[in-house]
This record gives sequence, structure tokens and C-alpha cells, in this order.
Amino acid sequence: MEAAMARAKTAGEPRVSITRQNDNGLEETTFNTANGKFIVYFPTEIAPGDVFWGSSRLRPFGDTPEAKRSNLARLRQLAVEVKPANGQRS
Repeated sequence: MEAAMARAKTAGEPRVSITRQNDNGLEETTFNTANGKFIVYFPTEIAPGDVFWGSSRLRPFGDTPEAKRSNLARLRQLAVEVKPANGQRS
């Protein structure tokens, strides 16, 4: 399965780079944005029709508390959509 960043609610959201790591059955996918990092954790083995739990973490960028708050507000507008990879049917 593939995790993909959904469009932000605000217009003009910059492009996102993605990094992935697998460790002990857990996939960590980091979406690097201009406002900070949106990190999601999923099991590595997910089959179509499976019910699973995941979690996320937001790490806003900023040199001041105000900048971090503003970036955190932008990160909170993002969502993750999970769907089959490479045209697989669910």
C-alpha cells in the first residue's frame, strides 16, 4: 500500500518530499514540507481489506515560538490518504 499526502486546504501549498524507513515491522514515512515535517507510522505488512492503526507526529519548523505555532497550524491542515499502490485493486 502507499501513503500519499492529500492536498492542503490552503491554496499554493509547496511541493513535498518524502522519505521512508522500515524498522521492525513499522514503516515511517516523513513528508518534508516548507512548514515542517509530517511523520506517519504504519505497519509494513498491509493487505487490501485489512483494518489497521497508524499514528502521526508533526514537527513544525521555526526559530521563534510564534513561527512554530504558525507552521504547526499549517501542518494541521494536511491529511494522509492510504490507497493501493500501482493500481492494485482493494
